[in-house]
Order: sequence, then structure tokens, then C-alpha cells
Amino acid sequence: MRIVHHSRRLRAVLLAAGFALCLIVSTLVASPALAEPAMRAAVDPLCYAGGFSQPPGLGRPYALTWWRVGSVPSGRHTYNYWMVEENRPIGLVYLESRAAMCLGDSLVSTTGLTPSQGSGPACNSDTYYPDSGIREVFAGERASYYTSSLPLRHTYRYWQRQRWVDWVVPAQWNILSSSVVWC
Repeated sequence: MRIVHHSRRLRAVLLAAGFALCLIVSTLVASPALAEPAMRAAVDPLCYAGGFSQPPGLGRPYALTWWRVGSVPSGRHTYNYWMVEENRPIGLVYLESRAAMCLGDSLVSTTGLTPSQGSGPACNSDTYYPDSGIREVFAGERASYYTSSLPLRHTYRYWQRQRWVDWVVPAQWNILSSSVVWC
């Protein structure tokens, strides 16, 4: 009788240890820390929407309208270029520009872009080559009012600077930076 009791206890311990091992293994396999970064990234409207609005919020008296101005594929990622406008009583007014790096519908990163005054090819072409092995690819444009003391209408043009990389197979253009100019 003592052997049977010892055998039942051993089976119960082994069963509990087996359950614990299964729980540990399933937790490790499903752990976000081990997943690809893109698998951890959430689906984001900066990657799939053509535009959207946000209501006024804390510290922000005006609603915002987000416009996707254009997209440029680069390797596994797509870079979406966004203009954000405030819905003021005088109309839509430029607030900011952003570049969103996406993998499918998942946001990998986003960067604010500060507009600079453009001229020449930045304001009137679709692609230009400022240096050997470097090109500027036009992503899109949108006009908006900019307010200082008087509302002025500018056209904001979004660009992606790329470098020719021939040491990879196949050779390809890789992104160096993103920018926006006003014309």
C-alpha cells in the first residue's frame, strides 16, 4: 500500500512538472520580446489610411486633419509622407509634416520633418540628382495656409533622398533621408 501511495505522489509531481514546463515553453514561444519587431508593431492609420481627423484635445483647441501626401517604397518598407493641418476658424492651416516608416500596415517609426524654403528642381521636378549616386525622389505635394501675421498659401513638396547601393544583390536605391520644402 505504501508503494502505491508513493507511485501516486510521483505521478502527481511529474504531472505538475509537465504542466509547468508546458506553461514556460508556451510563454517563451509567444513572448513579444522574441518576436520580429514588425510582429510587435501595431496596425496604424499612418500606414494604411489616406487621411483621418482628430478632435480637439487637452492643450489643443483645434481639430486636426491628417493627409497622406504620398508614399515611396524602399526595400521591405514603405515611407508614407503626411501633412497635419489645424481646422481653425479661417480654414485649414499647416501644423506639421511627418514621415512614417511602415512594414505593411504596421508602423515601424515616425519622424517629424521641418519644412525649408525650396527652389529650382525641389519646386518644379519629380526626380533630380544633386550628386553622383544620389537622387531625390518626389513623394507628393499639398498646398496649405501658413500663418505668421498674415495667412500665406504655400505648396509643401515631400522628398526622399536615396543613395545607389551596388554592393548588394540586386543593386538598389536605399533611403538616406526624408525632407519637405515649401515653394
